[in-house]
Amino acid sequence: MRIEKASNRLVGIDLIKVIACFLVIVLHTCFTLNDSRVTISSIMYYTGVMAIPLFFMANGYLLFGKSRKDKWYSYKKIGRILLLAFIYCVIISIYNGVMYHQFLNPFSEMLSNLFFAEGYLWFFWFFGALILIYLIFPAIDYLYLHKLKYFFIFSGFLILAQCLVDFLNIYFSVEYNDLFQLHISQPFRLESHLSYFVLGGVIKLLKPRIQKYAKLRNVLLLYVLAIVYQFFMIKNFYPINYCEFFYDNIIIIGLCSLFFIYISNIQKTKWDKEISLLASLVMVTYIFHHFVIIAYGRFAKIVGLDFLYIFIIKLIFVYIATSLLSWVLLKNPYLKEILKI
Repeated sequence: MRIEKASNRLVGIDLIKVIACFLVIVLHTCFTLNDSRVTISSIMYYTGVMAIPLFFMANGYLLFGKSRKDKWYSYKKIGRILLLAFIYCVIISIYNGVMYHQFLNPFSEMLSNLFFAEGYLWFFWFFGALILIYLIFPAIDYLYLHKLKYFFIFSGFLILAQCLVDFLNIYFSVEYNDLFQLHISQPFRLESHLSYFVLGGVIKLLKPRIQKYAKLRNVLLLYVLAIVYQFFMIKNFYPINYCEFFYDNIIIIGLCSLFFIYISNIQKTKWDKEISLLASLVMVTYIFHHFVIIAYGRFAKIVGLDFLYIFIIKLIFVYIATSLLSWVLLKNPYLKEILKI
């Protein structure tokens, strides 16, 4: 079985990271709480269901097999995440002290951000989930490199766990008007995050054999089916309309897998340099996009222009503005070293 070499310059993987980053901003600009109506905004929101799974899959695709060169790689990544999160929390603590005369403990704030999706940096839960994955990654990577049979068994077990959690979500919603995953902090939903991460490694191994099934029509068909399914469940069963409660559904798993294979097959485009540039900005864009959204909302409120509240304008502005901000910040070598995750 051929193991494909990982490279940060694989244009298909770069494009997947760019798409995932854009879809995260779609999730955070097109969402309307507890609204099950079929609108352009809500349709856009449910197209973003692949965002987080694609991020984990891309990480897994690139990391599996990397320990042949650097067995401490995943632990170095943990160190970088903790350093960045701590610096960020220190800055916020100082700002909060100066502006509101309230002291925030940067250590407790960092733990809340990373592992409980709470506080100013609640969206750092993604990095908390990565930390948990990176802690056990060397053991899984050993299976990938030396015990492929057990690696595939493990990946199958994770997908079964996802299906079980999806069933529990449906059961809880029908019986108790509740969701099973509502009681599990996002970073600890490892049946989902770890499964998609490992799925990236599985695709890396099997892509030559299964890429023939990843046709555009199949991807589009599953995409439409996934959107319809989400609307159906929100309207009839689920008490809350967050995309995150669909990550474990078999339709979404299939969609993310086919989409990942289809896009990763792209080897060359006319915009390779632009795609690679945007891909290099992805993590920084993720880190700062929330604050750009807040700034945009405050500006729109102060100015009071109705067109600023149109979601598509907000989406485009936030993505472009955050990408430009990330590009400027990474021009500074010191900031680049800190922000590199």
